[in-house]
Amino acid sequence: MKTLNTILFILTFSLYISAQSVSTMPSIEECISNLASDDPKEVYSYINKLKSFSYDKFSATNKAELNRTLNQDTPHVDCIIELCGFLQMEEELKAYAQNNKLSKRMKQTLNLALVRAGDQDKLQNLLKNLKEIDVSDDYAYNLVPKLVYTTQKPVFDYLLNQIMEENIVCKHPDMETSGTFDCANPMIEAIAPYIEDFPFDVNQFGIVSKNPSEILPITRKWINDNMDKYSINKNTY
Repeated sequence: MKTLNTILFILTFSLYISAQSVSTMPSIEECISNLASDDPKEVYSYINKLKSFSYDKFSATNKAELNRTLNQDTPHVDCIIELCGFLQMEEELKAYAQNNKLSKRMKQTLNLALVRAGDQDKLQNLLKNLKEIDVSDDYAYNLVPKLVYTTQKPVFDYLLNQIMEENIVCKHPDMETSGTFDCANPMIEAIAPYIEDFPFDVNQFGIVSKNPSEILPITRKWINDNMDKYSINKNTY
């Protein structure tokens, strides 16, 4: 049995580690300042740190400072574009598009960021294009996470309707795992963190459930019951 002194030491040490963790987390201002680094790995690290802050933590000054890093000389500028979309910086993104020659890939990134920022024309164009795309492995694993990033309800409505469709088969992303399963499963995993009061949580291993076979029927019932009244959390990246 642990002595009282041992227990007190463990508690004190745990609080110390927790305090150290909080104190070493840089501020939004520090993160944006470090985007000027010439080290792409360092820039990428600070972009990810910025993504961990909620939308309501960013000030107008923070957004103005971030906009100054929005140039093609900045490493991982595509990730900064996505961050600007999250922060509803529609006008700044449009100005960037007008003032720079963009690759096809960068245009796609920018268009999705503009959808996230609230550009209705880009949203309608996206929805139109989606109707021409068949559900496949590539769609479920690569495109759906990008669609979810937009946090736009018409896009989520479209995805929820796809989850309701029967017998759309995907292969496992792990090439060493044989067999197929319903494409709705990776789609559920992608949307779950964004929908408030969704019946399942997601961790680093996937959807949290004691009985994986119940995920799809429970989700489909939830969609039937909540299609017209669910809410999307736009406050997190």
